[in-house]
Amino acid sequence: MPDLIERVETEVLVDHGTFDLIDDSGEQHADPDPTSTTWLLAGRNMITVVSASTRHHVAALTVEAWNAEPPPAPGWTDPRETPVLLDSGFLEINPLPGLNPESGDLCYLAYRLGLTHPDLIELILDAALARYGLG
Repeated sequence: MPDLIERVETEVLVDHGTFDLIDDSGEQHADPDPTSTTWLLAGRNMITVVSASTRHHVAALTVEAWNAEPPPAPGWTDPRETPVLLDSGFLEINPLPGLNPESGDLCYLAYRLGLTHPDLIELILDAALARYGLG
């Protein structure tokens, strides 16, 4: 019986019709096939998820790691399996964040949480200062 090792649930901003999950330890490469209708592309150190919508939007994302083939997920009508090689074994959820107060991805998500642009900048600076023992 397969066991769930890790589960991460988050939201990502889809602003170019796709978002990527990457391993930053090496070169990333996922070849899109222009004739394919698949929504999931993978390659070395990279998984690209293609959205059904071309609009700027937030998507819920769940990533699971299993020690064997998992049971079918309830409600899935188009499950996909694809091999991916991760050099480090760590996957980063990368929605290409930006800080432009009018169009930045991080700002958009911060506004959804009720934060202002100055609040967001302060949180980032505080985290950086704490990380390097300067705060």
